[in-house]
Amino acid sequence: MHYLVGLRGVAAAKDGDATGHGGWLTGTTITQARVGAKPGTVVVVRGTRLEEVAVGETSVTVERSLTLPATGGPLAVDSASGRIWVADNANRLLRGVDSAAFAPDGKDIPLGPGAAVSFLERDVEHGRVWAGRGAVLEAYDIASGELAAAFRAEPGDSIADVAVDPRSDQAFAVWQDHGNPPEEGDGVGQLTVYDTATLKDAGKGAELPGNNGQLGSSSVAVTPGGGSVFVASPSDASLTVFTAPVPPTPSAPPSPSDPVSPSPSVPVSPGPSDGSPDPSPGDPGPDAGPTDSGTTVPVDGPTADGSGLGDTGDTSGGGAQSTTGGGSFTAAGGGSLASTGSDVILPAAAGTAALIASGTAAVLWRRRRATA
Repeated sequence: MHYLVGLRGVAAAKDGDATGHGGWLTGTTITQARVGAKPGTVVVVRGTRLEEVAVGETSVTVERSLTLPATGGPLAVDSASGRIWVADNANRLLRGVDSAAFAPDGKDIPLGPGAAVSFLERDVEHGRVWAGRGAVLEAYDIASGELAAAFRAEPGDSIADVAVDPRSDQAFAVWQDHGNPPEEGDGVGQLTVYDTATLKDAGKGAELPGNNGQLGSSSVAVTPGGGSVFVASPSDASLTVFTAPVPPTPSAPPSPSDPVSPSPSVPVSPGPSDGSPDPSPGDPGPDAGPTDSGTTVPVDGPTADGSGLGDTGDTSGGGAQSTTGGGSFTAAGGGSLASTGSDVILPAAAGTAALIASGTAAVLWRRRRATA
């Protein structure tokens, strides 16, 4: 796992490490970073410079560097095709860079009118790049260079981050509320799920009460297969874990040793105390429950102390589109990262750190300073 420290620090840690290792770059501040296509490296943007940085035990080294035509924006690295995407907000395009040659490859994608790109995420399975642009989440087809889909936010919301899971053909988007209700917004964000094959709302998700954007952008990561989704809230230094609903286990077929049901030709008389009428053929039976396709699921909302055990909400709202429907995600746990044993990642005096871990999306959070 690679992560940023302060303004120019790049570090790494492996599972089981007591401390991280890395070093500091001199000069311009790092504004964007992603795990590089080459193992052990991180790709960073510093002004108009795109750099490939190798992380050592006590230092970091710039191995390759490229001067961009304009200040670089968010990054997306595609190790499979060997391409790095860099947002050029000044010229409204996504610039393609060959990661092997570390040079522009001419495969630029023009952007239409709209806000500046705040993040990029690569969908390797379907050949698309997802871009967050203010109140709009866009998906661009790389082969054609055209906009494939656009999803818009509710009033007062903006798109904060998206995590694409190719195994389940799903994209998990965090819509973050920036308003001060009731003037603008409602104080509630949304975790919305999109089908990456059809580019439609998957009809499942969850509300994010209290996750506002006045103290920084939220972010999201997903485990391969889409079983668990992690949403970070910068406003209270918390991380909430959402789990996908588990399908019911089908009933086992009867074994030869099971009791044999009475023959249909033999009528069964009710007992003396059983005065209830026989069920009609159309009755669902005593074990049938109501249909539950629109069940609302409580979501752990962060409290003032960041414990993640406060208000609950339902899934009747929608981020870019409605998230009402069956299969909504439910919160499996939450709480301040300060109490999760994550000190290997962040020192006690750390403010904000960005994880750029390989295999998951980036996670951004604020960790509270240690208190007595």
